[in-house]
Amino acid sequence: MDSRRDSFSSQLYIHIFRASLSRLSYHTWFRQKDTENNIIGWSLALGEYKTDIGTQGTNVESNNVSLSGYGSIKLNEELIIEPIVGYSHLNFDTSRKDQLQTLTGSRNAQQFFTSIKLKNTIKSADNKKLNISPYGNIYAAWTEFDKIANPADLTQSLSTIND
Repeated sequence: MDSRRDSFSSQLYIHIFRASLSRLSYHTWFRQKDTENNIIGWSLALGEYKTDIGTQGTNVESNNVSLSGYGSIKLNEELIIEPIVGYSHLNFDTSRKDQLQTLTGSRNAQQFFTSIKLKNTIKSADNKKLNISPYGNIYAAWTEFDKIANPADLTQSLSTIND
């Protein structure tokens, strides 16, 4: 019997969420926990959103795919570090009603993101009456947008999209 294999427990989660006809998301994640309650996992998220802008028929539709890895690692009895790192591919389709014409365009984006959380637990001397749990987070993300496809249509209206 492999003792290393016995020291891990694995869990698989699937969550499908539909808030309305304009929003659908699918999330699945897999994580493993070792005997010291450290957790390492992976998450996959798929999303589809449609947002109307104003009342004239202008809208943005997006399709998103995201993959991330995460963990929760006990450094000692009181101190835990929780890192996350991930990548997203985003696709935006924009349709803008401009008087009698409809202007359209598409663009993709790539996003890298990370965060790290440090949590601590300070217990009172009698270890029963008071616990203080300070923590700190650092977040970072980098997003790069591709050029707009169909720029002849959409570019001419971008300067007035907020009018």
